[in-house]
Amino acid sequence: MKEDIKLRAAYIEITKARSRLLIKAPFYGSLLMHLNFAFTACGTAETDMRNINWDPDFVSRLSAEEIEFVMQHEVLHCVLFHPVRAKGLIPHLYNVAADIVVNSIILKSIGRDEFLIDGEPVICHAPDGQPGYLFTAEEIYQMLYEKYRRMLEDIESICGKLHGNGQIVDRHDIWGKTQRDTMICAEWEQYIEEVSGKLGLLQEVPASVRPFIDLKGYKTRIPWKRLLHAYIQESFDQFDYHFQPADRRFTDSEFTLPGFSEVAGEKLEEIWFFVDASSSVDDDMFTAVFLELKACIEQFQSISGTVFFFNTRITGEQRFTTLEDMEHLQPIGKGGTSFHCIFDYLKQQTEEKPKVIVVLTDGYAAFPKEVDAMGVPVLWIIADEKRKAPWGKTIHISLK
Repeated sequence: MKEDIKLRAAYIEITKARSRLLIKAPFYGSLLMHLNFAFTACGTAETDMRNINWDPDFVSRLSAEEIEFVMQHEVLHCVLFHPVRAKGLIPHLYNVAADIVVNSIILKSIGRDEFLIDGEPVICHAPDGQPGYLFTAEEIYQMLYEKYRRMLEDIESICGKLHGNGQIVDRHDIWGKTQRDTMICAEWEQYIEEVSGKLGLLQEVPASVRPFIDLKGYKTRIPWKRLLHAYIQESFDQFDYHFQPADRRFTDSEFTLPGFSEVAGEKLEEIWFFVDASSSVDDDMFTAVFLELKACIEQFQSISGTVFFFNTRITGEQRFTTLEDMEHLQPIGKGGTSFHCIFDYLKQQTEEKPKVIVVLTDGYAAFPKEVDAMGVPVLWIIADEKRKAPWGKTIHISLK
């Protein structure tokens, strides 16, 4: 029972931290959505570019700010492909080099000269004393190699000396296994491209990270997870925080890894999409709307709700729980546009209200009063950059 309470408390804290990062550091927060959380007796934290494993005792000792730092630390290892770049190098030295780079980038992003994790400052300077963000992990590795080459036969002594210069934030033992995953780099290239290109999020990529990633050719998409998480309080009961049984592929490890296939996904139930089907909406806009609906469903492992079409009244509706439910979606409407019919329909519902309402439109109609939403959060996805809703949150969608 005590172990269950400890796991739940740890999971609540790390999930809260991720939610905060989605708002205050969206580059990191959005990429965190591609990493599952699990627990193992690893002493600190670790990532294999698919999961972040946490030691519950480690989490319990950290402040909210420290947990956020560790999360950014793990994400940056993935962004910079550190777990797959160490092949052929002395693991202990490369681990330290990678941590110096990552910690220094985070410190620059948050405008700090130092940061304490578990009571100790993180390592963030190259052997020559310069900030780690000025170098790649390989360059710092070479500096460390040259400095300690005469002591390499006693690598534990070297590591003890390096540990004395700052806190080691995480473990990298599983990086050797990650190097054998041929798909992981392609997946992360796609994640970085999508996150950096969504809705101008490119502008929110930390300047210290930009030199390390290719920012050309990104296409605009709506970051549905980021937006919806900003509106909806996450329910921790929707997650399995035990992650058992253990993964049999890693039985040779000195610690128990979670069964990754058992990690539960996030759920979003009762989201209402209202699609403008008036005469001012052409085929190009409807195509863009359909692609965004498709992207939203794809970004959640479990999602359900209803798509409504409207002009001056509700003209059609279709329930959905899977992408296949959207295959035959067709607009029903034409004529004028009235947003009031959306909220008149909402008032008529005597059963459970939606978690969030998303209105996809060109924006050419009179907006109702905010009180008509009856406390339900509303996202306005508008195809015309000159139009903006007076309340709720407005996101502009590109038709290009």
